[in-house]
Amino acid sequence: RKWNLSALLAECRELPISERRRITFEYVMLRGVNDSRGDAKALSRLLEGLKCKVNLIPWNPFPGVAFERPDDGRVEEFRRILLAAGLVATTRTAKGVDILAACGQLADARRLKSRDALKLLNPI
Repeated sequence: RKWNLSALLAECRELPISERRRITFEYVMLRGVNDSRGDAKALSRLLEGLKCKVNLIPWNPFPGVAFERPDDGRVEEFRRILLAAGLVATTRTAKGVDILAACGQLADARRLKSRDALKLLNPI
């Protein structure tokens, strides 16, 4: 990790946040990696007392990457655990997953095409 999570959260707790604002945390959910009930409870404990919102982002799979998207039911269960702990939690709705055009998929596809083009220009 590049940043110490405990130190980062300590700094977040010190921010002068107005009554109507919250810190937003983006949580990318990977099947079998960080989508369990235990993970949701651990995240709830980590963010306890912090004025924040958690935006759950189910992973958008693409070829060549082993991570998988969690089931919708698992994502909803995770969200409900956060809500029960008093956190604000939303789930990002993915569009275009079926045609590899969802968040993260297009940028990676462009990067892969660029790498392929570079290989043609600079064969090993």
